[in-house]
Amino acid sequence: MNRLLGKSQFWDGRAATLEEQAAGPVENPVEMGFKWEDAAEVVSGIGGYKLQFDAVFGSAPTDELITRAIAAFERTGLAGDSPYDHFERATPWYNFDADDETDPELLARYVEAMQGEKDHPMTDLAIEGRELFFGKANCSSCHVGWDLSDEDFHNIGIGMGVENPDLGRFDFTGKDEDKGKFKTPPLHNIADTAPYMHDGSLATLREVVEHYNQGGFPNPTLSEKIFPLELTDHEIDAIVEFMAQGLQGRVTEVAPPKLP
Repeated sequence: MNRLLGKSQFWDGRAATLEEQAAGPVENPVEMGFKWEDAAEVVSGIGGYKLQFDAVFGSAPTDELITRAIAAFERTGLAGDSPYDHFERATPWYNFDADDETDPELLARYVEAMQGEKDHPMTDLAIEGRELFFGKANCSSCHVGWDLSDEDFHNIGIGMGVENPDLGRFDFTGKDEDKGKFKTPPLHNIADTAPYMHDGSLATLREVVEHYNQGGFPNPTLSEKIFPLELTDHEIDAIVEFMAQGLQGRVTEVAPPKLP
């Protein structure tokens, strides 16, 4: 979700755009194992697709146009409208004196923001977790911005304790400092996407927070942002509540279409 905000795609960032990402599976031998010229020919042979491509692009399907169409669809997959989003929207208005305001547009914005927070409240524990997330727990050193991801790559010590670990970003860049680095994932509706980390090695959000609390797994390229946090059990509960309740919002609903 929200990949329209992504600076690159995949855990290692090897695809610069959604178009590049969409192109990969067709010729990947462990996915579709096809040739693009054959794929375009198959799509061209389906009358309904030919009509659509003519209408949208003025052309028969090609590998470039097919990936553009897929990427355009992927950009519509959105997650948001969470209690946290409404909380952040309302916060700047807390000291606003509506009784002394005469601008109707400003008043309307104030009412809308405050009503949104009222209709989508964070629990008290989630609010506490938010304070920890942006404070003691240091989560926001990487999880920043509207989608709570810096879209950068970090070694947080996951999977580095085995003999031949997945080296992540290094396999794409060849730079030694990139060994074990993977992209910071966005966090909206994160409760829906277990298991966690690039290798799926952590089953729950609590395990994720406990990993960070312990300071990750030591290795030569471990990020300087990873260190023991000394969180209490209650504080871990609060951060989990913030992610599981505070960041749980609406997602784009996609009904399976009738295929051409």
